[in-house]
Amino acid sequence: MTTSTTIHGTAKRTATTGTAVRFVKATEGERVRVLDTDVVVKASAVDTEGRYEVVVGSSPEGAEIAPSRHPWEELYFILDGAMEIRIGGEQRLATAGDFVVVPAHAEHSFTVVTEFVRFLDISMGPGTASAAAASAATSAGCRPLL
Repeated sequence: MTTSTTIHGTAKRTATTGTAVRFVKATEGERVRVLDTDVVVKASAVDTEGRYEVVVGSSPEGAEIAPSRHPWEELYFILDGAMEIRIGGEQRLATAGDFVVVPAHAEHSFTVVTEFVRFLDISMGPGTASAAAASAATSAGCRPLL
């Protein structure tokens, strides 16, 4: 077994599968801003060799994520607050405790409707992009992948 340490906590990779055992403390993780959302990366796409990414996001009231689509599936678990989430032609209110699946390639967006919203966001599948890369692309004026 080999051991490596990243800014996302301590990871130990098994010799047989390459899967990392990861423990990330509440205060750990790379902090980036993506549009109106503060993101703490708990496991990046780089950390997981592109298989998935796990982030905790926090956005203020009125924050909007413009309609976008991408080749990976996204899972949201709402921790605090609420947001109107649109997936395809459907709109729903997602509140604390709700779980939302956004299929790969589905157009989606959200608007925060409470003082703030905090959510766990898990991106999975081919093409999973890192939150840091998304932040850099946004800063450079790039639009979401359509």
